[in-house]
Amino acid sequence: MNHYITRSKEEYDNKTKRGAADFIGNPCNDKTFEAYDRNEVFDDSILEYRAARAENFDIESDAERIRRVEKTLVETLTQCALSEASAEFLSDKLETFLTCRAVAEKLGTKIGDLSAEEYAFAWIYTTLTKSDSITRADVQQLLKALPEILERPFQICKRIGNLTQTELLPLFCEALKHDSNWVARSDLLYIQKLLSLIE
Repeated sequence: MNHYITRSKEEYDNKTKRGAADFIGNPCNDKTFEAYDRNEVFDDSILEYRAARAENFDIESDAERIRRVEKTLVETLTQCALSEASAEFLSDKLETFLTCRAVAEKLGTKIGDLSAEEYAFAWIYTTLTKSDSITRADVQQLLKALPEILERPFQICKRIGNLTQTELLPLFCEALKHDSNWVARSDLLYIQKLLSLIE
């Protein structure tokens, strides 16, 4: 990608209205425009990459993209047997399995006789019960997905709900009670409200 400080005066004036995300104040002004809008060098070297770009970055059709996503989904959910997954393997995987669950629901993918979504739920449950490192971010992502999870028709969803209600959220609430920052207090209130809704 070629990136230019200046293209046209009109485009640059639009830039001056919004400022810059990485600069205090606004570095875009007429003086800066004049310093960079010189057009002293003709550079069309980017054109030599046009053929390579067209060859290597063909736009996928929707069907190809879905096949690629389904292949990755199945590989992720069948990379090893649930019973063989160690706590170390499951570390930092909750977000992956929550994402797999959402994608599987949308695609309706099957793995053998089961839906890929059921596989993802099994991985979520296993991660919640076996992983040694469920982080605050993991809990927040789980809480965000929990209402949808509890609405799904699979038996394992009830087990995830029970585990969350009886073990995970009370532990997380206890930890948050000792944290004085406002985000922790906000999280605590949210969890308490969620617990009352689950009940």
